[in-house]
Amino acid sequence: MADGHTLRLRVSRLCNDIRQDWTELRHKAKRLANNLAELMHALAAVVGSDLAELTESAKESAKTRLDDGSAQLLRAMRTLQADVAPLFPMPRSLDLTELPLALKAFVATAVLVVIGGIAAPSTVTSAAILSTLPYFAILAVAAIGQHLVIQQRGLDLSTAGIMSFCAVVVTKLPDGSTNPGVVLFYVAAGLAVGAGIGAATGLIVTLLEVPPLVTTIGINAILFGLTYFVSTGASVQSPPMMVEFFVSRFLYLPTIVWVMLLVAGVTVFVLTFTTTGRRFIAVSVNPAAAHAVGIPLETYSVATYALAGFMYAVAAIMLSGYLVSPTVLCGLPYLLGSIAAVVVGGNSLGGLSKGSVVATVIGAFFLTYLAQLVTALGFGGSAEDLADAIIVLGGVALPEVTRRLRYA
Repeated sequence: MADGHTLRLRVSRLCNDIRQDWTELRHKAKRLANNLAELMHALAAVVGSDLAELTESAKESAKTRLDDGSAQLLRAMRTLQADVAPLFPMPRSLDLTELPLALKAFVATAVLVVIGGIAAPSTVTSAAILSTLPYFAILAVAAIGQHLVIQQRGLDLSTAGIMSFCAVVVTKLPDGSTNPGVVLFYVAAGLAVGAGIGAATGLIVTLLEVPPLVTTIGINAILFGLTYFVSTGASVQSPPMMVEFFVSRFLYLPTIVWVMLLVAGVTVFVLTFTTTGRRFIAVSVNPAAAHAVGIPLETYSVATYALAGFMYAVAAIMLSGYLVSPTVLCGLPYLLGSIAAVVVGGNSLGGLSKGSVVATVIGAFFLTYLAQLVTALGFGGSAEDLADAIIVLGGVALPEVTRRLRYA
């Protein structure tokens, strides 16, 4: 293939050289004809007008033959190139728009890390990266839940409420118990609560046809009220068993990161290699076609919110174990953060195309490192919130702006 490619390039260069030489020859011939015409005009002034008319006729005839020769030569070169091209196809040029979402998100993150390493070298040390990984893992799990909802053309603003309430369930209710059975029971209860709240949200959105934005805002407000009621506004320490598990390390990495990798791996496997996952993608990309082939749209919608609630509960348990004593509003930073991670991953907020869970996970690392970089550069936490808000607004506005410019 390399020899064929070289031969094709040589043929192309040869044709270009011939075209350039022929063009130069035409220019010289025209100059010669013009000079000859001037000479003949000078002679015509002495000999007579017949010679001038003969000169003009000869000039036009020569020009016609020259143009015909040029056309024949160009046709011959095009034919030669057309005959050679199928034998030795040129490699396609790299189109950045065709790159997978995960790869584009990885490139963007790599560029940010390089810039951050130059601006604040302390942020790229092994100690700094290891201290960032637990927060990245928690945000990634919450963002996966948000990703599933956005993929189904929805938007979940109950993330903060579910995470805060589930954190209270696994900290306040066990009351510092050291009994593994009690701790595991409330962990399971927290997961069930998250999935149940998500399912209730899905039912309201699907059966009552209340807009997702309105529904999730209402659910979020109710959950924050329940959180204050159950916790009485005070934070409680997590059971020692949870703390020991989530602050430990396995194979040099924090255990909490392995939990995130397990969640992300299972999600990617289900969406990619199972019938249920392929139907989930079909429902999100083309609901009309999915309905036409008999896929129950309502079932998948409710299941999506239930699974998202389950993911938020997992993230809340991870956060509770790692922080030891989570606050009542511990889930609040993940409201915009989970949406921003999906946007940074390049996923469409409209769910009109197939998204990438891996890209969302990379987007979560992008945001986590960005927060660390902002802190290292001396900015406050408000700068991080501002960056998340700008990313979310950009993710909503840019596709619409692009569409209007395209059809303007």
